[in-house]
Amino acid sequence: MKHAERDQPRVAPVPPDPAELAALVALFRSRAMPVEPLPPPALPAALAALSGRPLPRRPRAILFDVYGTLLASDSGEVGVRRAPGAVAAPREARSDRRKRLDAALARFGVTLGPEEFESEFDRIVRRVHAEGRSRGLVQPEVDAPAVVAEITGFDARHAREFCVERECAVNPAQAMPGAADLIGQARTEGLVLGIVSNAQFYTPLALEAAFRATLDGLGFDPRLRVLSHELGAAKPDRAPYVLAAALLAEMGIEPGDAVMVGNDLANDVAPARELGFMTALFAGDGRSLKLGGGPPLRGEPAQPSARPPREEGAARAGALEAPLPVLPDTVLPDFGSAAARALLVAARP
Repeated sequence: MKHAERDQPRVAPVPPDPAELAALVALFRSRAMPVEPLPPPALPAALAALSGRPLPRRPRAILFDVYGTLLASDSGEVGVRRAPGAVAAPREARSDRRKRLDAALARFGVTLGPEEFESEFDRIVRRVHAEGRSRGLVQPEVDAPAVVAEITGFDARHAREFCVERECAVNPAQAMPGAADLIGQARTEGLVLGIVSNAQFYTPLALEAAFRATLDGLGFDPRLRVLSHELGAAKPDRAPYVLAAALLAEMGIEPGDAVMVGNDLANDVAPARELGFMTALFAGDGRSLKLGGGPPLRGEPAQPSARPPREEGAARAGALEAPLPVLPDTVLPDFGSAAARALLVAARP
């Protein structure tokens, strides 16, 4: 399968060398900040009935989303800037983000302020998305270092380093509680582990920093890692799942023998089911849980809402009552024993 057409030239055709990668992982660790999952809301009855339900058949592979699933992140997404919304003390949180980004810009000698930089970043992202959609992509993906280089004139190495600094400032992340244990159990059971995620080049580095192990060390098969920045298309575009199905086929595994685990019904469950995957909705973090095409139930819209405050609050309160676009095979309330039973018990011979 050919990859989706890329929307931007890569900043550097040669990947970072091991020394640079190690330095970026160390940077993630040095900038780490606490990020705790938020209590999820009460689920609609149709989803609550699926909580901890065993998968319909024995899986041979598990595919994981990253942000909001394996990683508890401040925004629940990769490389985005979101007002905290329902998160406690949103003004203070936004102020902290601005201060951290302002400090990063100063360290790199960028004269733009945080708001100016993010506005320019968003402008370029919107342009790239528009260009990609004009060619038929549902959700084009940008290359973050290319965006940074366009704004700052940085060379590839400095653009990558600044991307990590920016991500740590606006979207700190930590390992989702219980995720490491579940990954270890799945590996012990002999399941193939993979990733299908909206991601940037630094996403594997963020995972390594959070889990204190490389993806290889955690047991993720290097043949089964679908990252949107490499593909040029992001979920909910079908392209990541089409590629994942093709990669599984090369390993002798059908989509129906694999389960996709993610926090978003529209991005993770709907397109995966369409291509025949089993699906598991991770509902353990109220910040990232999404039950439709809109914002997280306990999170915030990607852009300021045009609704008056009272109407916006009513919209959030009514999110649980909105029709669900699709149902998963199972709902994981966390990555504890219920998730292990749902995903792994049936995997034993």
